[in-house]
Amino acid sequence: MPAASKNPKPFRKRIHLAKQQELEICELHTKIPDATNVTLAALAHTKLSLARAPPPHVIGRVLKSAMTLQGLSADCLARKKARPKFQLQLNQTVVEFALMCDETSEHPGVFAGRGCAIFKPEAATPELSDCAAS
Repeated sequence: MPAASKNPKPFRKRIHLAKQQELEICELHTKIPDATNVTLAALAHTKLSLARAPPPHVIGRVLKSAMTLQGLSADCLARKKARPKFQLQLNQTVVEFALMCDETSEHPGVFAGRGCAIFKPEAATPELSDCAAS
């Protein structure tokens, strides 16, 4: 079993490019055909206003799928990713729970459960605000 490193690398969130951004990277490659993936990543970082430059292997994957991307319709490129159905159901359940607690609670706007408390800002008293701040 290898020993743990003394200075572990910080977690870096993976970059997810939209289809339109991938298509723009392909257009950059068309304009500058002899550019390396590292160069294209740096250009994409500035041109697309990304938080950080995508790794070179992501650029390579995008360039391999260039023909597929160019065949996509405009509405497909503009379409936003829909939220998963379970997330919508979870949100609805939380809203229903909050409404039920609001009706049955002696302190309207304050909902307490195991290890957590949720309260509406208008229901906050100085005592609750102090508790929430700590």
